[in-house]
Amino acid sequence: SVVVSRETLELVEGVFETEPLGPWTVRGLSRVVFVHRVLRARPGADRGWNRSRRGATRLVGRDAPLRELLGHWREVAGRRAGCGVVHILGEAGVGKTRLVAELCERAESEDAWTLQANCLEIFANTPLYPAASLLWSRTGLTADEAKAHGRAKIAKFLHAFGRAATEEEVDIAAGLLGLPGAGPDAADAAPSPLIKQKQFALLASLFERGMGDQPTLLWVEDAHWLDRSSAELLAHVAERFAEKPLLIVLT
Repeated sequence: SVVVSRETLELVEGVFETEPLGPWTVRGLSRVVFVHRVLRARPGADRGWNRSRRGATRLVGRDAPLRELLGHWREVAGRRAGCGVVHILGEAGVGKTRLVAELCERAESEDAWTLQANCLEIFANTPLYPAASLLWSRTGLTADEAKAHGRAKIAKFLHAFGRAATEEEVDIAAGLLGLPGAGPDAADAAPSPLIKQKQFALLASLFERGMGDQPTLLWVEDAHWLDRSSAELLAHVAERFAEKPLLIVLT
């Protein structure tokens, strides 16, 4: 059977029927996790409906911080400043995520490109996990993907960024995603300096092509669980696109 955390349940609420299983202790985590068993898909349900339902929640008592955030965004989007970095601090449950979600909605309404990367405690030592997780979801890979089929999906995804991918680029992406047979640098293994450099170059190139010339908002959620390689990549992105209309928000 498939079980999900309460946080994941919020993302798929309305899409699947579930039952609560109570608190579980998960190896690698310092806290108990409330889990739910996924029973079946709900016919006709879709994630878009669920997102709009959650997004309709009214933002209350956050006028001042939202105004400040929008000020930073206007500086970037109006091209009065280059790349900016904002770090939002606060105790769990105070509304950081909802605040940035509102900022993203405002930015998207202005035809900006928004991108969200998520960090997890259990993957805090997995190199480039946030980027790999984001790519995994965008490429449409599955856990039991055959090597050839997986590489074809990766090549198709990379091609969508404006040009056909080279074999080396597919190799680098496959290793980053931990595709079976991708080599010793896949999965949790720390990549060699050369492979790491190539991964950074590929990810930065994809980001640049996706961004184009439009204002861009990159949101890194739960950044306190950011692994070392991802922190280096983030610094690399901020430096490389220092003159671009890019706002990086860390929560």
